Amino acid sequence: MDIEVRSAPIRDAESFEAFRDLLRSVNLPCDDLSLDRHLLIGYYEDNRLIGTGALELFGPYALLRSLAVKDALRGRSLGSRITDELIDLARENKVEKIYLLTETARLFFKRKGFVDVDRKDVPAEVQASSEFSGVCSDSAVCMVKTL
Repeated sequence: MDIEVRSAPIRDAESFEAFRDLLRSVNLPCDDLSLDRHLLIGYYEDNRLIGTGALELFGPYALLRSLAVKDALRGRSLGSRITDELIDLARENKVEKIYLLTETARLFFKRKGFVDVDRKDVPAEVQASSEFSGVCSDSAVCMVKTL
């Protein structure tokens, strides 16, 4: 069953805290997120935040992160819709390659056109991000999608 949702940029402190709370509820890192350094998108059913996604931009590169869906709503293609919107947002921002790190969603992202890449082949500016340099463990799979 498809969910009727709307997306909206996260731009204020209250929405930002709800965004971080949802990430915490699904055990994703959020302490290094910032309203001024990340493009944060919230996904709402009525006025309830039910999904999140973010891009961290590095010139022609982006880091996709903070993709989360409330547990009760998983399996309804919302994660796929969020990912598609983030890819479109990256294109709008003239991004050439989107990178990500994942512990659990490799197959999901593979279906979205991402391929495995060695961390040493990731541009230095992306490697310097908090996500790469400390937030995600070394066991996380690194992936890339060329736009």
